[in-house]
Amino acid sequence: MSDQEASFVITKVEGEAEPLTSTRKQMVDNLKGMTPGKPVLGVIGNKNLEPEPEPVGEQLTEKEKAHKRELIAFLLKYLDPPEMGTKFKPEQTRLILRKKVEKQTLGELRRFWSGKIPSSDDDIPDDKKEEMRRKWTDLSP
Repeated sequence: MSDQEASFVITKVEGEAEPLTSTRKQMVDNLKGMTPGKPVLGVIGNKNLEPEPEPVGEQLTEKEKAHKRELIAFLLKYLDPPEMGTKFKPEQTRLILRKKVEKQTLGELRRFWSGKIPSSDDDIPDDKKEEMRRKWTDLSP
């Protein structure tokens, strides 16, 4: 989907005349149960034309799985947990960060660190660490 396309389309059948406010109310009511940020397929309302496709899981080889685990551990070491306010403990914010990082696919994780994972902290310049943190802040879900 390009940046110019809408995430949903409302279609009206010729001859059905109803006020704009009732159409908006119906749209809002139908969108309440949907996950925010997820594209909507089919028709909004009771007449769904096609079911939404099931999400396809990531198919990785053993080598890719091992690389993904290493990359997750590496990113968790340097990324800052999200600021959730005083209501959350630091352990809870670290857990939220861990879940977000583990949810990403290997391709998405490579956006934050595409090179070889260094063996020690001394091998990573501070500007690279800051760039990785900035990318995470900009691109993370």
